[in-house]
Amino acid sequence: PGTFLCGISPPEDEDPDHFSDVTLQSPDHSVFEDMIWPALYNRVPAFERLKVKSFWAGFYEYNTLDQNGIIGPHTDFSNLLLCNGFSGHG
Repeated sequence: PGTFLCGISPPEDEDPDHFSDVTLQSPDHSVFEDMIWPALYNRVPAFERLKVKSFWAGFYEYNTLDQNGIIGPHTDFSNLLLCNGFSGHG
């Protein structure tokens, strides 16, 4: 059998603030049980037998203005273009 990777950002009212990665070292497994697994099973009934091998939590990086990445030149170095806030997607 293969491996399936999935994830979710919890609803804002259920997403606690974390100011250090120390608090993310013990992720809440109920997020998978209560939110991710039901969505997977509803789309693919074969996921009923899904077994979790491992899980992790991390910061999702974006700007708070419009939740998109920021691209632009550095203010002090004209030959440096910055691309930030893509959280691994860019």
